[in-house]
Amino acid sequence: MRMNRLFLGLGAVLGACLAQPQAYAADLARGYNAGVYAAAPAQPTSCNEQGVLNRIVERFAWAEKNTWHRGLLIDSVVEPRLRYTAGMAPGRIMNDRCEARALMSDGTVRPVYYIVQENMGFASLGRGIDFCVLGLDPWRVYDADCRTMR
Repeated sequence: MRMNRLFLGLGAVLGACLAQPQAYAADLARGYNAGVYAAAPAQPTSCNEQGVLNRIVERFAWAEKNTWHRGLLIDSVVEPRLRYTAGMAPGRIMNDRCEARALMSDGTVRPVYYIVQENMGFASLGRGIDFCVLGLDPWRVYDADCRTMR
């Protein structure tokens, strides 16, 4: 009698599992709300603010002096542009994903990818700025070819 109940219970659980609809990684049937998850409307962006660009130049110079010792510096960062804005959903950190060109001290021009995160500076004050200069990340902190920054 106990075995019958056990098999009946297992059959009910198995039947319930098989009757469920197929799940997808992006389950759009459950109501994707573009107003919550889409990029922000066109508005001024932090990508081209001079303070952000200066911070990239300063941090690259610090890393070069204290870590890499290759003799390269960023002379200037030009043509900044917003790639997209992420973090629009509730509870997420707003960040602008940006791209620019770095004019290097050896005369080369390299793409630089950077993220400007609101309220992510020291003790959540100010902005957090992470960047990657393409081809100059030998430890692959941002994966090959700055993949995680793009």
